[in-house]
Amino acid sequence: MKINNYIQTSGICSKQSKISNKLITLPDKHIEKKDKRDLLLTSNAYYNMQNCILSFGLSKMYNAMNISKQDRFKGCLLGGAIGDAFGAKIEWFSIDRIKNRYGASGLQYIPKTQGVYRVSDDTQMTLFTCEGLLKSFQNKGTIDEEPDYNSIYSSYKNWYNTQTKEKNDQGEKSLLMKETSLYVKRGPGNTCMTSLKRGIPGSVDKPINDSMGNGGIMKTAPIGLMYNKNPKLAFEIGVNIAALTHGHPNAYLPAGFLSSLIADLVNDVPLEKAIENSIEILKTYKGHESTLSCVKKAIECSVSNINDVDAIESIGYGGRGDEALGIALYSVLKYPNSFKKAITTAVNHSGDSDSTGAIAGNILGASMGIGAIPPAWAEKVEHADLLTIMSLGLDISGKKEENIENEQEYNSISERTDEDVVVPVYK
Repeated sequence: MKINNYIQTSGICSKQSKISNKLITLPDKHIEKKDKRDLLLTSNAYYNMQNCILSFGLSKMYNAMNISKQDRFKGCLLGGAIGDAFGAKIEWFSIDRIKNRYGASGLQYIPKTQGVYRVSDDTQMTLFTCEGLLKSFQNKGTIDEEPDYNSIYSSYKNWYNTQTKEKNDQGEKSLLMKETSLYVKRGPGNTCMTSLKRGIPGSVDKPINDSMGNGGIMKTAPIGLMYNKNPKLAFEIGVNIAALTHGHPNAYLPAGFLSSLIADLVNDVPLEKAIENSIEILKTYKGHESTLSCVKKAIECSVSNINDVDAIESIGYGGRGDEALGIALYSVLKYPNSFKKAITTAVNHSGDSDSTGAIAGNILGASMGIGAIPPAWAEKVEHADLLTIMSLGLDISGKKEENIENEQEYNSISERTDEDVVVPVYK
């Protein structure tokens, strides 16, 4: 099938879309036309992206024996957004208030707002982590070493600007900064806002504050996706990226743990083994004791007869990074084969429900793949299209795109090769 015919007959792309030798523009709903385009995808990647979006409605069964890495990438980001949307409406509600409003079992469905499942700042910042990582890759051309942290921090500053300025007041915009839907405040965390307002990135050696908040971990799942070939490196990068805004080990070490855990899961490492691997890496870091305690408590509670609410409250309330990680791990360990049950467990407690739900969703999606997520949830969660694009962008070969100018048109998908790299190109 010729890709031009496919796009025309499917009606999924704008009339202005053009295919070049290696790259194709995104639909106009994502990108405003300009001479220097902010994001391009290979024609093969674009085809796959549309197929995966259309396949949401066809994903009726979860086949644990046949989960592609791309399905795990999509599942990780979309799962996180769904967990975020699930918990956003009951964040910091007491469990009694939740039960009084939604029944004895607590919240069992995602509340809709204007027909969509609305996410919080957790998903917003996850998207900007993706964009920062892709900017860094475009500059460095490798995933065998640490990224350019200035690119990551710059992307977080872009997010900060979406929370503090009007869209029309921005100068040159990235893909995400063109999205009107991101210029809304969805409970942005105080630590992230105040640290980014200062304009000085923190680090492990020079912490910007002493915050233990979960704003360090809630946005770092994409690191495990991009750096999945090296979980130890993913852990280190997760720590350093979280430390840009959060200066306490209880905030940045859980981010490293989640990053390495995701890296293992997308490579089909069983959940329990992936947790063991991340524990071993965690132990090599100074100040790991509290995070390790929360992880161990989660494991112990998951094999006990204690009820879910009491188990979670014995770990904490999720406002701290280590507690949020522990609550998410408890939920997925207790219900490893049910996306819905694990997510509802992760959000029905008297704490930071959207963050614990988001982290649990990241883990479940990476472990179980997009096929485990109810199609209606994947279709209706806010920013599903952007999350899908980013999931494909993070699934890279580690080779930098070369010579994107002056290329001639390919007429069919069959002319593309497996070496085609899906990566946004920033000018």
